[in-house]
Amino acid sequence: MLTIFGSVRLRNQLCPRTKLIGSGAPFSPRPGTPVWIYQSVDGQNNGNAYQRPDLVSGQSLTVPNRTIGKWFNTSAFAESVGHYGSTPRNPLTGVPIHPLTLAVHRSFPMPFEGQRVEFRIEAFNALNNPQFAAPSGVQGTSNFGRITATTINNRELQLALKYYF
Repeated sequence: MLTIFGSVRLRNQLCPRTKLIGSGAPFSPRPGTPVWIYQSVDGQNNGNAYQRPDLVSGQSLTVPNRTIGKWFNTSAFAESVGHYGSTPRNPLTGVPIHPLTLAVHRSFPMPFEGQRVEFRIEAFNALNNPQFAAPSGVQGTSNFGRITATTINNRELQLALKYYF
């Protein structure tokens, strides 16, 4: 059986009573969330704040090189005035999320029978990759099609000391 350190036997000789594990689901990629597109104005004059814009024919919804400044083609949408817009429900998806969680546990025996101390260090989003939120889907605003936030925090470290008796 191989691990990150090579063989289990070699790891046990170099780092006795130490475990390198993925906490929970160590690598849990998630697909991007659906992006709901709606317009910022009441173009139908019915008091509904969440109205869909029109799709512009001949325009692609995606752009060739996505960036956080332009995640999709904002020119593919136009304000619908006096009628219901033609944009389908959730026509786009946001950024996929790929967090990696790692943990190292080390156990130290105590001089008393059956007692030990365990030291833990856990790293959430261990690779410190930004996990971006979905782009703004409000047509008619300055942030339309832009990503302005992250879904989860950047790397977080957690230390723990646990006494077993």
